Amino acid sequence: MKRYESKSAICPFYKSEDPMKIYCEGVEDGTSIHLAFFSSSITKKQYCRRYCQDKYCDCRIAKMLTQKYDNE
Repeated sequence: MKRYESKSAICPFYKSEDPMKIYCEGVEDGTSIHLAFFSSSITKKQYCRRYCQDKYCDCRIAKMLTQKYDNE
């Protein structure tokens, strides 16, 4: 599937997405994490609006990646 970048995403860890996945920065340099949505692309869009475009501080992935930098 072709990946694209949302111009609305404000999360500093957001990298790209496709219709069923969101790709974020990984826990190690040069890696990425993806969050896959199996039920529907609507669920993915809702998640992206909630966490990638608005309250990314509440996202579990963002919290984990914030710790990566806090520990350096």
